[in-house]
Amino acid sequence: MASCIDPSHSRRKKSLTPPLSMSETLNLVVCGSDGAVKASISDFILGQRELSTESSSVCVRREGEVCGRLVTLVEMPALYNTQLSEEEVMQETLRCVSLCDPGVHAFLLMVHEGPLTDEDKGEMEKIQRIFGSRVKKHTILHFTTQSQQTVELSEASQFITETYKEQICVLDTSDISVLLQQIDRVVAQNNGSFYTTTMYLEAQVETQLRYKTEIEELKNTISYLRKQIKIQAQETAPGRGDLRIVLLGKTGVGKSASGNTILDKEVFRELLSSLSVTSICQKESAEIGQRWITVIDTPGLCDTNIPEIQVRKEITKCITMATPGPHVFLLVLSLGRFTQEEKEAVKIIQELFGEESRRYTMVLFTRGDDLRNTCIKEFIHSDNRLQNIIHQCGDRYHVFSNRKTEDRSQVTDLLEKIDSMVAVNGGSCYTNEMFQQVEEALQEEQERILKEKDDAIERKKEELKAKHEAEMEKLKRIMQEERRNLASERREKETEFLKREAEIKMETNEELKKEVDKELGEQQEAFNKEMERREQDHEKQMHKHLEYLKEQYEREMENIRKKGEEKARQKAEEEFCSKLEEEVAKAREEGKKEGYEEARRDAEPKQSHAGRLSHVLRKKAGPVGGAVGGAFGSLLDWIGVD
Repeated sequence: MASCIDPSHSRRKKSLTPPLSMSETLNLVVCGSDGAVKASISDFILGQRELSTESSSVCVRREGEVCGRLVTLVEMPALYNTQLSEEEVMQETLRCVSLCDPGVHAFLLMVHEGPLTDEDKGEMEKIQRIFGSRVKKHTILHFTTQSQQTVELSEASQFITETYKEQICVLDTSDISVLLQQIDRVVAQNNGSFYTTTMYLEAQVETQLRYKTEIEELKNTISYLRKQIKIQAQETAPGRGDLRIVLLGKTGVGKSASGNTILDKEVFRELLSSLSVTSICQKESAEIGQRWITVIDTPGLCDTNIPEIQVRKEITKCITMATPGPHVFLLVLSLGRFTQEEKEAVKIIQELFGEESRRYTMVLFTRGDDLRNTCIKEFIHSDNRLQNIIHQCGDRYHVFSNRKTEDRSQVTDLLEKIDSMVAVNGGSCYTNEMFQQVEEALQEEQERILKEKDDAIERKKEELKAKHEAEMEKLKRIMQEERRNLASERREKETEFLKREAEIKMETNEELKKEVDKELGEQQEAFNKEMERREQDHEKQMHKHLEYLKEQYEREMENIRKKGEEKARQKAEEEFCSKLEEEVAKAREEGKKEGYEEARRDAEPKQSHAGRLSHVLRKKAGPVGGAVGGAFGSLLDWIGVD
């Protein structure tokens, strides 16, 4: 790649190299989260400052000449942290590619040195999502620095650099050639291809298809859950008077500790942690007061460490583990401020088990020691949201102090409250049939939502198609206008280039002219010597060929003499003359190519030689040789060669 040279240096060297063709124009897109950095880099690349009046939320197209080649540069607005709507973002990104007709050779993604910011990460993800996977091979990741020092990369930055591998450039604003060389390498790796509007539209179609696939996967997950519930092995129903208890609640409220307190043994693992210790449903039983008590501990809700769909799937297993069904759902809450997470956990439980589950639900408060001198009723009435939750559970609640595990009266009181609730429910429990009804209703609701999403996607696709067609028509008109403007600009640039070339030629000094004349003289002398050599070689070849013809003729004449038949002699003479004419014609053609005019200058000596050859033929061959020799001499006289 040619290096950048200023005009004065070019004049000193007297370079007459013409400017690069307009067809070699580089189309570049500068992108990133920092608008000031993008503008600064654009100024650096084009070598000019431009105070743009346009908003940073729209594409800005600039042109210039860089190192003898035309560069079209488009500054793309930030896509992640922006005031633009999603529709406006799509319009601007499509317009960005359209302004680089016929396509983008390279996307220059500007990233600050040091740890990646959330804006940088979000910008990269947004570009990848909108432009598709194929944009990566046209992207150059630039770490901006003011020196030649190595950029210190964070762990996240190193992961990004592993993704882009050799498409990385530590940009030193003191040398433009480094950047241009990196761009040319990427263009060469892509065989000169570029990112087009067609690729952009295909990326949008791929995104829609990916969304549809995710919806199908969600449907399959729901279907799988239903099948798992139906095929779950039925356990033997416990004896009369036994209780089956399910512990529910958010992570860290003390479900496992409450289970250990109820069963009076350490069977559930408990730790003071903000993350769920229980990741799967665990069933444990013990005999308490001559009755069999079964407690099922479930994973904590609102745990960011475990996907919510996985937690929901695991919690629903408690129904089959408590076959024929749990007598009570203990909604475990920790005494303290009723947070949004607790409210969300209650909502999830109601969604999982339906309205019917309220008849079988009781609130269990843990950390009862924190009440001190406060009455539990006063605590409940102090928070309207908590009071509403208690009311939805039939005003059933109980308080546990998990530190006083030796106090079994709190467990006895809890079991009595549960027995009272069971009696009110007619001795029934929350059955698998109830859960299946909730599942079916939930399935129908999810199918309705999925159908609405499918319909919305189809409408969106139609709207996008119509909008795209309208936008394409609009862009065609814009592009036609821009092509006309570009053609006009090209003509102006070509005129400037020709004018500059003429100025350079006029400034050429006399010393250069003498140098050129000397070089031409040397070339002329070398040419003359070469022509002389070729003439000599040709003359030698002609003499050698004639000697060969002479020997061949003598052999033929000897054969004719021996045969002694006039008819055979005449026929041999005719054949020989014909063959001789062909050979001479061929030699004559070669003579024309190699220097026919030079051969003619020496015609007289050569004709004398031909005469001598004719005389020899007549003398040696007798009457027959005389006739043939005469014909041969006439033929040589005709072509003017020996």
